[in-house]
Amino acid sequence: MWTRVALAAALGLVVAGSAGATALDRGFTAAAPVTALDETAADVATALAWTPRGCEAVVLWQPDTFARRTFRAPGPCPRTSTGRGIAAVAAVPGRVVWLAYAGGNSRDWTLWTATPTARRARRLRFATADVDAPAPIVLGNGGEQGIPYAVGTHVFVVGPNGKRALSWHAPARVVALAQGANSVGALLATGSLFVVGLLDGRQTSYDYPPGAVRAFRIASIGAVVETRAGIEIRTPVGLTPLRAPAGARLVGFADGQLVYAVRNELRSSFRSRSRDVLLRRVRVPFTAEFDRRGMAWVSGRRVCWAVRVNVAPLPLGTSC
Repeated sequence: MWTRVALAAALGLVVAGSAGATALDRGFTAAAPVTALDETAADVATALAWTPRGCEAVVLWQPDTFARRTFRAPGPCPRTSTGRGIAAVAAVPGRVVWLAYAGGNSRDWTLWTATPTARRARRLRFATADVDAPAPIVLGNGGEQGIPYAVGTHVFVVGPNGKRALSWHAPARVVALAQGANSVGALLATGSLFVVGLLDGRQTSYDYPPGAVRAFRIASIGAVVETRAGIEIRTPVGLTPLRAPAGARLVGFADGQLVYAVRNELRSSFRSRSRDVLLRRVRVPFTAEFDRRGMAWVSGRRVCWAVRVNVAPLPLGTSC
């Protein structure tokens, strides 16, 4: 009798704990559509679109404390013939950097940075390009050691304190960047992926055909790379495919855990396990980021975050 009661109570706690995980997801509804997202160590940065009632802006959200701070570039923000907005945003603990554009046949691109204690935006870079040309400034995903950006072939990393943590000249134009594991990854127009150490400047390169790499992250185990064929880990000694279907979109990788997106699902797999699991179902279209502290995702104006311990299967796969 007592054994049955105890077993029933234990099962009830398991079910309640699983169902309660959704309630632990945190979120807020932004004042405008979200155009870009980045997450680093539980600092979530979102870019808000320009609207007739408000300038484009960046919101730095710290879910641990529920704090939200909004940053805007100084000056007016009139409507432009080919639009204006924020193309990319990146976060490092206590700092945000964003890439804004505005103009007509030619576009002005401006890279800004701000912090919760120095909220007036400071301009880092400015460049102009034809409206149909690639952005002359590239802003990458932030990591805990800094935020990378590039102008042509020149790569820079802004540290959490605002000082330059790296300056590196790439052998070809940079088209994408990501920081992680004390290194910065730079994808070149030629298709090659370079990984450069922040402390020693050591370089490792991986050859891909132009356009083959769709996304990548830098982890302590190597470069985690998304291609049309799937997601893989590249190291100097070889290539290891990760468990994800063709067409999966890389969301993040930490401590052997891969998180990817497919259709309307966020899913996860571990290198040491033979199956993957559903984490969340999300309204499409959506974007998401995962790192060692947790997972952030955005659909429309809704911004959500789950602490790492709750980046786990939920009974219905829905939340926030």
